Amino acid sequence: MILHDQIAKAYIEGSSLEQFREEWYFSNSDLSREYGKNVFTLPPDDRETREKAGQVYASLRSVLQSFSAPDSSAMALYDGLFPHWREALESVSVDLIAGLPHPHDAVVCSDPSGKLHILLDVVRWIYMLGYDLEGNARGILTHELFHVLLRERWPEADQSSGYLPALDRITFHEGFAHMVQLCAMRAVDWHSEKLTQVRANSRAKLALALAETDPEKRKTYLYEADRGGWYSKYAAMAGMLYLADQWEGGGLPALRAILEAGPAGFAHRCAI
Repeated sequence: MILHDQIAKAYIEGSSLEQFREEWYFSNSDLSREYGKNVFTLPPDDRETREKAGQVYASLRSVLQSFSAPDSSAMALYDGLFPHWREALESVSVDLIAGLPHPHDAVVCSDPSGKLHILLDVVRWIYMLGYDLEGNARGILTHELFHVLLRERWPEADQSSGYLPALDRITFHEGFAHMVQLCAMRAVDWHSEKLTQVRANSRAKLALALAETDPEKRKTYLYEADRGGWYSKYAAMAGMLYLADQWEGGGLPALRAILEAGPAGFAHRCAI
């Protein structure tokens, strides 16, 4: 991995981040285009927050220096769907920054040249200090690296492509990435009581989203498709659980066929 950490270090050392307001992360990225504005959000300027951000920074640096996809079913997905992932890992850029808007703690964005970066906001990660930060970081990096691989194969269209293509894109990209992350973090019973209920709820909401025609309601559906609590991201969950079903029924060949087919029409298949 290629690490960029100038902004995170500046914040932790007590410098003002105003000097970075116009950096591409905030002014010329996928995120800024999604919001339609510069997304720079000045983080808290107090000693306690900076110290906690420093703890996050140290933990993330440790994880990044030794990261590889976990030796689990996630590894089988990496090897089976993207055999070149180890080479991609060597060249992927990971940027430790501060200043992203809530709720963005980890996101994949392309810089002005088109190169994909994994952005990790050390201030947004502070809430994880009470948990297994390094374990969660490995899971999230597994998720975000898979996004990079997916986007190299299937670039994400912007919102101007239309509502239904955007819903297809979210369900496809987030479904794959969430499945890999869950596999990386623990053994998964895809038919547990919890996931059975999530499967029913997410598919029902995805079906409503696909049928919606009101412009304002569509905006809400797109926002909620992959934001909020883990299980409330209805498009991500519907995609993840559809893919898990296909994996159980047809193994890696079934997932490879879905990957090759791409996002078009994917949300509809997941809602049935």
